[in-house]
This record gives sequence, structure tokens and C-alpha cells, in this order.
Amino acid sequence: MQLGELQHQIARFQRRGVNVAALSVDKPRDSEAMVKRMGLTFALGSDADQAVIKAFRVQNPDTQELALHAVYIVDQQRRVFYRKVASRRPTSPELIDAIDAYRGVAQVKLGNFKLGGLYQNTESQTSDQNTTKRS
Repeated sequence: MQLGELQHQIARFQRRGVNVAALSVDKPRDSEAMVKRMGLTFALGSDADQAVIKAFRVQNPDTQELALHAVYIVDQQRRVFYRKVASRRPTSPELIDAIDAYRGVAQVKLGNFKLGGLYQNTESQTSDQNTTKRS
């Protein structure tokens, strides 16, 4: 996901009570400049030495100075319920769907009438293929 797209969709995440943070391989001063230039309102950390990238094993095998596109969504108990590591960037709708699925949010539209609800569940999505497992 591009940082600009993430910023553009930030309200959708905030409405769900989701705190957003991103990590860049750029040097701290370059990351700070990017935050200002793009008007980012979420945290953007710097991993210029790639310590985090290597710890999470998401270093790009084709271009060592870059990371693979990796997204982790963590619940309030610090459990990862969604993980995607791939060469293709995930989109905001994919992430919103993962959050809603984990929380059991459902919405049904019947004509012009929308009915929705929040249903708690114990499902989590944790694999690269986004498969669902019961906790």
C-alpha cells in the first residue's frame, strides 16, 4: 500500500478504532521529510539498518535494500490476526475487509435499506494466503 493511499483512507481506519503506523527503509531525516511533504498524520518509522525487516524476515530477495510489502494487523491483545507478505501491495479495501471480518462486522443491503451489526468472533487470519483459522 502506498503511503499516500493510506493517508487518503485514514478516516476509514480511524472509524474502526485502528491506529496506523508504517515503516520505511529510508533514513530518519528522509522519513521526516516524507511525512511533511505528504502531510501524513500517522506514524512513519525508519528502519534504515533493516533490523526490523530482517527480524520479520521480509527482506526482498531480489533487491536486498528494500523490503517486501508486508502488512500486519494486531488486535488489542497484541495478537496478529492478519498478515500479508507479498510482492504486490495490499489495498485499503483488503485491509478494511480483514478488520471487519475479524471483528465480525456484517452489513446487508435490502433495496435502499441497510442493516448492519458487529458480531464478536474468535477467527483470525494469519497466513500468507490469508486463510482463516479458529482460535
